Amino acid sequence: LTEYLLKNNEINKEHLKDWFRVIRNILSRGSVEKGGNRPDIIRSPETFDGVINLISELSEGSGDIYNHLSTKQKLNSTFAKEQIEEELVKSKLIIFSSDSKDDINSMEDLNFFKGRISFALKCIQYENNPESFDLINFNKVYNVIKKYFDDESNDKVSNDIRRALLTIEVGGNYNFYGYWWSYWYVGDANKRCLIDNYRELEYYIYNTEYSVYMKKLIIQLTNDEISQIIEKFNPPTSMPNWKVRLIKESDLLDKKSKSNYIAISHDEKFCYLLKSKRPRDIKGCDKII
Repeated sequence: LTEYLLKNNEINKEHLKDWFRVIRNILSRGSVEKGGNRPDIIRSPETFDGVINLISELSEGSGDIYNHLSTKQKLNSTFAKEQIEEELVKSKLIIFSSDSKDDINSMEDLNFFKGRISFALKCIQYENNPESFDLINFNKVYNVIKKYFDDESNDKVSNDIRRALLTIEVGGNYNFYGYWWSYWYVGDANKRCLIDNYRELEYYIYNTEYSVYMKKLIIQLTNDEISQIIEKFNPPTSMPNWKVRLIKESDLLDKKSKSNYIAISHDEKFCYLLKSKRPRDIKGCDKII
């Protein structure tokens, strides 16, 4: 607010809200870690200086921040570089068509995104050309995220989401869980994680090469309910039976599974539903064949 007042003789309420929004988007962007933890973006004197310098540079256009950023290709500051690049993209869209502003702002406000919506733009295959921005599909993605991915109140992910992700094929593989690996010496098997908590989804879509699984699922969800995706899934003959069972038999994840971790045999003929992230024995870990 101070920077806005110093740079502007009069207060335009709409432009002030836009200024606050852009700064909020930047400051909420601590780098999420594997496991879903997100440390504060300001963690040292150096990052504090980086924030101050960035806000100072941005304040030159605080009187109409979207119009200001729409004319920029980049900023001098390299702090929060990826988020700044996104703010430039969104500003160009908003200036090109003011009709998209409320929809973009609504997407930013989702708990799932907290200001960063580049993944939503990927879902509609947006390629930085405002003329080709597909607002209809953008809003379909919003509705899917709002319905299935926007409740962080209990920090849990629905097992239906896990089952649906297991139906998604990428490059001939059905391995959305490939983003996390460890070895379970007790069972001589490869441990995998089926998304442990709500915030880990953010890490998954922005920090792993497996985000395409989520993208494909969200696109499918614009047309089908999640239950329909699971029900209609016709597994290929090459899919291990244990994986088909995890998809089709809801009780396995809903009732038998005590954690969100599995361990897969080297030949992929069976898996264990692990009773914890690091079980010290096999007892209590159900074997699924």
